[in-house]
Amino acid sequence: MRSIIFMILICAVCGFRTSSDLKADDVLKRMADKLNTIKTLRYQYNREISYPSENYKASTSASIFIDFSSKDTLLGFRYQINDAGYTNVFNGTEQFDLNERDKTIRLRQQPSANSFRSISYFYNSIPTLKRIIPAVLSDETITKELTEDDEYYTVLLSMNKRAFNYLEGFSAITAERVINYRIFIDKTTLLPRRIIQTNNVNDDLVQTDFSNIEIAAPYPPETSWYYSTYTKEYKPKEEKVLHPIAVNTMAPDFTLPGLQDSVSLFKLRGQVVILEFWIRNCGYCISAVPALNNYPNVFAINVHDTPADIALFAKNNKATYKMLYNGKKVAEQYGIDAYPMVVIVDKAGKVAYVGSVNKTAIDDILKREEAVAHSR
Repeated sequence: MRSIIFMILICAVCGFRTSSDLKADDVLKRMADKLNTIKTLRYQYNREISYPSENYKASTSASIFIDFSSKDTLLGFRYQINDAGYTNVFNGTEQFDLNERDKTIRLRQQPSANSFRSISYFYNSIPTLKRIIPAVLSDETITKELTEDDEYYTVLLSMNKRAFNYLEGFSAITAERVINYRIFIDKTTLLPRRIIQTNNVNDDLVQTDFSNIEIAAPYPPETSWYYSTYTKEYKPKEEKVLHPIAVNTMAPDFTLPGLQDSVSLFKLRGQVVILEFWIRNCGYCISAVPALNNYPNVFAINVHDTPADIALFAKNNKATYKMLYNGKKVAEQYGIDAYPMVVIVDKAGKVAYVGSVNKTAIDDILKREEAVAHSR
């Protein structure tokens, strides 16, 4: 009997590690387990972006309510996001935005997963951690280190040529770069309080903070979840729907200023031309640079950034192709509203390709155009 009691005591002690024995995986697992017990959560989200390499700074703040009890939704949760002048709601089937400035409402019925990728409040957020930590724990290529002080565990994650996606999964980075995430976890609540994202190349930094965290937060009023509640006070937002230009149609002509000189499309007739529509504050546009550097006759049409910022982007990311600016109207002519997007114009001035910066697809189009030229 005495030996059985002794074994029970040993098992009980072994089930708990002192903080000095903890590893990063242990703390991440505890945080994930804690997040999985939460049904409703309200917190203040604050994000500071400082990109000295791009001469860019921005800050964002919002109050966020998450209902994790709704497991049958597209995301696995419902949410309401409120910042100054803006509200975004997803009730499981409808997603809609309220704009307080012009009193308009925009509805997306039966949204797809892509509909949530543009919601910046999920960037390095608590829902993102909840969904991505299991993948982090199972990935042995991610370096994990743990430090601590009296209040926080701090887990440092380092991953090569990858970054967190919004909500789940990872996005690939073509440039040689290590992305670091420093996650501060409250020792008492086991909840994340801060994420600092850096890299090994420059001083660019993104910091997100979570404050006023309320577990088991009371639900917002039931009527606040439904689009129909707001239709008397808000008018439907009239948006210009852009449709990408069709293949085999004539590419609209344009003349745009460039960092070196202006460029007119009609003067390039007789050559295969690659047009890239892009904006500066876009990770995928950065990732596209090495691929586009491999091609001749690439003209990068920036939609709204200043020439100084475009020049800094080209210098920092070693872009060797020509940079054009003031391209908003041209982007609209070509039906482009997502970035980066490539349009290939053949020697006759017709559109041969419209799509993402996909090396395989671009190579196939260029080989086909070359074969057509040789057959004539």
